[in-house]
Order: sequence, then structure tokens, then C-alpha cells
Amino acid sequence: MENYDLVIEDVNDIDDLEDYYKTYVEAGEVLDYFLMMDPGADLDLYLFNSDLVLVGQSSTDNPSSGVFTEQVTINATTTGWFYVSVYAYVGSSSYYLQCRSTASWTIMVYMDADNNLEAQAIEDFLEMSDVGSTSEVNIVVQMDRSDGYEWNGAEWEYSPYVDDISYENWTGAMRFRVGQGDTPVMGNTLDFLDEVDMGSDETLSDFIVWSLGNFPAHHNMLVLWDHGGGWQGVCYDDYAYPNTMLTPQDLRWAMETTDSAYPGFNFDVIGFDACIMSGLETYYELSSYTSYFVGSQINEPGMGWNYQRSMSRLTATPSLSAEVLSYNIASDYVESYTTPIA
Repeated sequence: MENYDLVIEDVNDIDDLEDYYKTYVEAGEVLDYFLMMDPGADLDLYLFNSDLVLVGQSSTDNPSSGVFTEQVTINATTTGWFYVSVYAYVGSSSYYLQCRSTASWTIMVYMDADNNLEAQAIEDFLEMSDVGSTSEVNIVVQMDRSDGYEWNGAEWEYSPYVDDISYENWTGAMRFRVGQGDTPVMGNTLDFLDEVDMGSDETLSDFIVWSLGNFPAHHNMLVLWDHGGGWQGVCYDDYAYPNTMLTPQDLRWAMETTDSAYPGFNFDVIGFDACIMSGLETYYELSSYTSYFVGSQINEPGMGWNYQRSMSRLTATPSLSAEVLSYNIASDYVESYTTPIA
């Protein structure tokens, strides 16, 4: 297995007790093996070095704990092969096994396009995929698309202005780790959520917790992408759940819920790719949960941030500090709308 390979298999305690995998690791490299099993199952995860000596294991009593995941970490001091075993301790189960490194940065983009910004969301997704995730930078997106209907004051009616029918014209929400050249289609998704309320603090915290669990990194940034209304809120989910939005208080509640799953967790940067969200009302509610903010005090153009430029700079130098990353995003944004087109 190589970094970010995903295996889907099954084992049982009768005639298919154990599966083995091997990974070639360079000295100094750190890799995590993450195992997810069926609810009610009890699988264990074992790690062996190149001499087949057991050097790590994760063997939670899964049914008793209610936690149906296991994880082991390779901290390689020498270059060579490591071996991982998935063992059916009790019963049978299908499982997901992923090999992944702890990246320098995970960029979580909460992209609410369940409104008249669907076309712009697709363009920004493609800007991100023009660069793509690397072993050091995860670009993770939860994208909610529109069904093409809007409220005319009396009833819902179809609007071609709202609906972008490209890339399979799916509705609902999907989660992606954006790879280079990826498009926002079912074949590239990691998780299909059907319809969700992007204006809910529970939906936001669920995305954050999922991202932290699946894409660990030394530094983390959250981007809230959509229309912004200043002190009123951000991320308007116009259709499946009319008139919902994330108020500044909702944003704080989402952070508090995340803290219950990951005690003491703070973002390095929280950014708003949305209009007029750089206000004290919002920053006050989030001030305990991040070191830096990025946002605009005035309206943004429809295309928002320059993800291609900012993510290119980050993937080229993944050791960027939160301060420099924040500055780059702001300066790249300004330059996008002030540089003359030849």
C-alpha cells in the first residue's frame, strides 16, 4: 500500500481470519493506518517491522466501546518494509483500510452552493483541482449543490440562472479530497450525504470532525464558502431548508461540538470566502478557536478567492506558517481583481 491508498475487503473468524498488507517506508517518514469496520464488529490491527517483530497494535473492544475504528502509526527510523495485519477477533465484517501520512496542512472547504452560486462553486472546485492535494497538503471539500429551483414569493419555480447542469448535475452534498485534475462527480467522492442543511451548526461540526479524523495534519484551516451577511450569518441553504444560515453563534456552537470530540482543538486559520464577513461580531464568537482570520469587510466578486494561486503556493511550500498563508490568500485575492488582463 502507498500513501492514501484505500482498500475495501472483508474478514471473518471462521475461514478468512486475517489479511496482510505491506508498505515501503523511508527513514523519518510517519504513516498512519486507519481501519473502519461494520458497526457491531470487532477487528484488530497489528503492525510488524521488516523483521516481522510486532511494533504496534490497536485492539479496542469495539462492541463495548461503540467505536468501530482502529489505528496504528509507523514512525520509521530506518528505510524498509512494514507489514499490517487486519485480524477478525470476533465475527465477520467488511472493512476500509487506508494508509495516510500526517500532512503539514489540511484545508477544509465548507462549500454551500445550494443556492444561486452553484456555477461559481464548480469553478472554485476546479481551481483547487488544478493544483490538487499532495502528501503534505489535504484539500478537503464538502460541496452541497442546488436542485435549480428558487422561491419566487409564492411558489418554487425552476430557474436556469440558478441551475448549473454540468458534472452530472447531482443534488445533495458530497465530500472530496480534491486530487489534481479531479472534477466534482460521483466517481471522485469519498462520501455522499444526500441532502443536508448547510446552515446548521451540526452539519458544519460533522464535516470538521470527519476531516480531522480522516485527514490529520499539523495545521488546519477552515474556509466557509457562500453568501455572507455580516453579523446575520453565512452559508445560506436556500432550497431544501429555506432561510437557514450559520449565525455567528452557530459557528461558535459548531466549534464547541468539535471541541467535545477533539478536546483543545483550535484552527490555525478560519477564512470566509463570502461577502462582508470580516466583522467583530463574527470574530468575537470564534476568537477562542483560531489564531488567524481571513475575510472581506465589503462585498466579494462572484468568483471569490484565487484558489489556484493560493493552493499552488501552499503545496510548493507546505511549511508556510498560518500568518503567511493568511497573507497570501488575501494578497492573491486582491491581485486577482487588480491585475490587468493582457
